[in-house]
Amino acid sequence: VWIPARTMLSLATHALQATATRVVPHTVGAIARRCFHGSSTCPAPLKRTALYGFHLEQGGKMVEFCGYEMPVQYQDGILKSHVHTREHASLFDVSHMGQLTLKGRDAVKFIEHLVPGDIGGLKDGQARLSIFTTEEGGIIDDTVISRHDDHLYIVVNAGCKDKDFAHIQEHIEKLGMDVTMEILDASHALVALQGPEAVVVMQKLVSNDLSRHSFMEGKRMNVGGIECLVTRCGYTGEDGFEVEGGVACVGFGSHLFVDLRSPREGNRSVPYIHGTSPSETSRSWSS
Repeated sequence: VWIPARTMLSLATHALQATATRVVPHTVGAIARRCFHGSSTCPAPLKRTALYGFHLEQGGKMVEFCGYEMPVQYQDGILKSHVHTREHASLFDVSHMGQLTLKGRDAVKFIEHLVPGDIGGLKDGQARLSIFTTEEGGIIDDTVISRHDDHLYIVVNAGCKDKDFAHIQEHIEKLGMDVTMEILDASHALVALQGPEAVVVMQKLVSNDLSRHSFMEGKRMNVGGIECLVTRCGYTGEDGFEVEGGVACVGFGSHLFVDLRSPREGNRSVPYIHGTSPSETSRSWSS
């Protein structure tokens, strides 16, 4: 689903006015959670998400972030953004993340060759956090995999996505199963609404009863007039939703404060080393 930038900007304005929600930053530094892969530099030319113009309008300080021009902070500063996320709700533009779908008769069987998670046990709309591993069982990257009736929707880290895409394609060719991969570019927006009031904001934009929407459960919904995939999940420790297809925007500065718990290779505060086994890093949740 490709959402025109002007449509997303209109929806962003709606969301920002709906309740005490604000645009806040991610982080570039110790957390760099959804970007870096062992490097502090990014190749040129820099890419832009569909919400680039909106970031500028909100006074975002744009910096290099994993090959993208992204806002490291807004005018209020990172600390206020962090507090607002903890107490109310904030919007994060994470469209630079790697997004892909797997389709075909063997899609579930195929992905279970690459991750230890029980994907076949998921019901339609359910999602699971797991890990891509090497042939020896070492960690390559972590990922969220959602099962839907005719495909799998997979999100991987921005700093590892090219490596992950190549790893998946290599095994598609190697295993010869009935499965095809479609890579979704950054014009295919992915936005996270995070904070204790996230459900209040989202409920104003959808007709679905979100009290019946469980953690790690995704469903296609009409969000402010636009059909999107809405998954109740997040990475701030607060309640939240990730919306594929569009909602609003945020930068990436407050991650320095909001999440110091769950490391990703080259992306989080406690990065693991490529090839380290899940058991060595206490990643029992990966299965």
